[in-house]
Amino acid sequence: KTSENLNETTQNAKNLSPLEQANAEKLAKLESEKLESEKEFTRLKEQEQARKAALKKKLEHERGNAGNIESQTKIEVGEDIPTQTQAQLPKSRVRLNEREIYDLDYAIVKAKDLKPSFTTGGTQKRTDMNEEQIKSIAENFDPKKIFGSGGFEDLPIILHDGQVIAGNHRIQGMLNFTPKSRFAYERAIKEYYHIDLKPDELLVRKPNKRLNNTEINNLAASSNQGRFNSESDHAIAVLSHYEAKLKELDQKLNADSIYSLKNIVAKNLNFDKATHPNVGDSNLALLMFNMPRTKTQGI
Repeated sequence: KTSENLNETTQNAKNLSPLEQANAEKLAKLESEKLESEKEFTRLKEQEQARKAALKKKLEHERGNAGNIESQTKIEVGEDIPTQTQAQLPKSRVRLNEREIYDLDYAIVKAKDLKPSFTTGGTQKRTDMNEEQIKSIAENFDPKKIFGSGGFEDLPIILHDGQVIAGNHRIQGMLNFTPKSRFAYERAIKEYYHIDLKPDELLVRKPNKRLNNTEINNLAASSNQGRFNSESDHAIAVLSHYEAKLKELDQKLNADSIYSLKNIVAKNLNFDKATHPNVGDSNLALLMFNMPRTKTQGI
């Protein structure tokens, strides 16, 4: 039957006049081009949808923690890594504000046990990786830029499971040490702290006491204050910094101008009792605090 249909079609084509045959071929070509065009349109549409979905996922990932109250972000803490606490060294200290001050112990750890991260979630609150900073530490280590800096800028701070609270870039740079930088690092550790490190060891700081979820989040976010790679980093950090006071802020504030209102907000959130409250950061924190959020994450 199929053979008969084919013969019939061939016969019909032969029966067409040259003009009719040309028109038929032209029509067939147009139909083919139309089909190809529709296929290409569908392909481009699917490609664009995939691009938008990927972009949306990326933005949700980057801004997810900023869209939630920072201290409520769940931190998954794993098993403790082996550490050698250096009890002979005076404790270090970081201060979030007048109410939150944390003592830190110096500890020797195996470099392989550390877990630096450059995606938001967990203890990482920054959204961008500064490759130049990592390269600079790895290839041209300068101990004066880290040792003795105090606060969050000093030796990296880790959780007991090896996650990095402060100093992801520093840790990654140290993991990538060239022989020259590793030599400079070990010599500086010996000079500053009178400690002889093995080739696979690093000196870090860790909280003297176990921290709860809120404390870990606040420490991680506050460690980035003043040094942001993006606006979302900034927003995440200031939200954490002012969160406690934001919960106490009156629902209604009276002011005769926007300028006055911004200053009232800054004054009310000024738990550090600074002479000149940070108007910009305090109002950004208020904005982030009141942004609509999904049940999971994202602004």
